[in-house]
Amino acid sequence: MLSKEQAATRIRATLDELKQLVSSPDAPRLSESDTKAHFVEKYIEALGYQGLADVSREYFVKNSQEFIDYMLKASGERILAVEAKALQVALTDKAGAQLVQYCSVEGIEWCVLTNGRELRLYNQYLKGALEEKLLMKLDLLAYNSDEEFEAIFEQMWLISKEGVTTPSGIRTWMQHQQLDKAMRSRLLDPTSTIIKSIRRSLADEEIQVTSETVAQWFRTQLSTTVTHVLPMDTVREKERVSYETPPQSSAMASRPRSRLPSPTVIHWPELFASGLLKVGDWLILKTPHGEVRARLVDNAGEVYFQGKTMSAGMWGKEVRGWSTINIYDHAFADLNGRKVPLQELRRQAISRYR
Repeated sequence: MLSKEQAATRIRATLDELKQLVSSPDAPRLSESDTKAHFVEKYIEALGYQGLADVSREYFVKNSQEFIDYMLKASGERILAVEAKALQVALTDKAGAQLVQYCSVEGIEWCVLTNGRELRLYNQYLKGALEEKLLMKLDLLAYNSDEEFEAIFEQMWLISKEGVTTPSGIRTWMQHQQLDKAMRSRLLDPTSTIIKSIRRSLADEEIQVTSETVAQWFRTQLSTTVTHVLPMDTVREKERVSYETPPQSSAMASRPRSRLPSPTVIHWPELFASGLLKVGDWLILKTPHGEVRARLVDNAGEVYFQGKTMSAGMWGKEVRGWSTINIYDHAFADLNGRKVPLQELRRQAISRYR
């Protein structure tokens, strides 16, 4: 069985291969069988499920004519069901509901739906509708750095053989998720009894604020992302990132240039300091239902959306319904009517810092 570090290396290699495949203009359309063989089964093996003792393929669902693609086991106990779709097939609630239903019949608590590039995790024991059973939507390709990959891998590791069978693994994580959801629902709701109690306590100290102001304070604290940037001279030469600089448009060229100590990675503060973005610019996410916009409100990447202030990453997760997202991979900036991918702006920022 691979160590966690070895598993991360294996999965990184597989995902890097997948990223290269999907970015190719002439990428082939993979069948479900090819998706399983080249990607899904590699994830399963790296996550610690190996051999006949751990993996049953085409698992028959009793009292039906249906099969689950993979039933994963530990010490003979069925612990996780996996249903795979072809790479280019979008994951749907219908497919998720069907998988949850199969697991309900079989008494399987955890189940995963994936197409190789996206992963959805369900716990069919949870009460409520399908959305209450859906614990994670994970974009497996939402990384452009080691740090971003590690965040994705840590979530994948929750469904590893070790993660599912260890008390401090997926069950503890689920409890934390439920606690986070419950606390946010109370702290961000101006009408909740907790917010009203805090407001009364503040009034006793002669601090007169509305319930909405108190809720907004919590909203800001819970959505703030702190970005740490190291000077380039602290990084070894071989670790420097090289980007090809695309041609600048006249709109880009007209923005002020700033030369500061070079950062290791371009984040929001550098995009603002280099003059490529400014407070008030619009960010755009494209969805099947059209464009969704949010306005930048500070140089840390905070946006205003539907009456709330949150980080751009939180906004992306809320709009897409994913548990993680690399917002730089998915969002565009509206610059004088021109929709520019954030990754393009990051490349331009690199050239301005040189």
